[in-house]
Amino acid sequence: MPHHLYDVLSLSELSDAAFYAELALPIMADITARGRVPIVVGGSGLYVKALTHGLTALPSDQGLREQLSELTPSERVAWLLQRDPEAEETVSLKNDRYVTRALEICLLMDQPQSALRKEWSKQQPDFLGICLVWERPALNARIHQRVLDMVHVGLVEEIRGLGTLSDTAEKAIGVREICRYLTDECSLDQAINDIQIATRQYAKRQEKWFRREKGFRCLNVYEGMSMEEMVVEALAVYRAPKVL
Repeated sequence: MPHHLYDVLSLSELSDAAFYAELALPIMADITARGRVPIVVGGSGLYVKALTHGLTALPSDQGLREQLSELTPSERVAWLLQRDPEAEETVSLKNDRYVTRALEICLLMDQPQSALRKEWSKQQPDFLGICLVWERPALNARIHQRVLDMVHVGLVEEIRGLGTLSDTAEKAIGVREICRYLTDECSLDQAINDIQIATRQYAKRQEKWFRREKGFRCLNVYEGMSMEEMVVEALAVYRAPKVL
């Protein structure tokens, strides 16, 4: 089965959900035109929704962004929450780039960005999503071991040799924590622990996002379940009648 959009960007290039949609939608249209079903695999809810619902065009102002950069991160968070209290649930407040962009939107549109993110160009898209759901203890154990395995096979050395990173790549879970270790801001054990915590938090946000999306059905999976069994279960979910 052919895979698309792997290794298409340099780590020095910026990316966002809108840019991803520009790359992915033509490929999906081509697959559909050939009588096939495009399968989108990934965990970023906003990126997936950019494909299924379409993004509402939002303004930007480089001058305003530069003014906001003069504030401290904590000042930007405080101002955002003052303008948009719901941002605590919709924005990763530890990601300064997300906070700055959300605040920029609030100021330019003179309304909460959380409200604007509820507006999509397609309100009832035709798609079916499947969300794999693990029991929390099993999921946390897998995350714990996965991070250890990544370090064991050379995560530190790989990140050490990455060179110049875009703001997008620099904020990726794993990259930012190992970079702190490489600049002597923390020990390797602390970096590993921070990656595990950040990944668990991200997984929790993922599950919350996809559970509230109407186009997704949850598929419970468990430790010891083979890939073949997962595929069989996923196909059964896919072929089941849709509930209106």
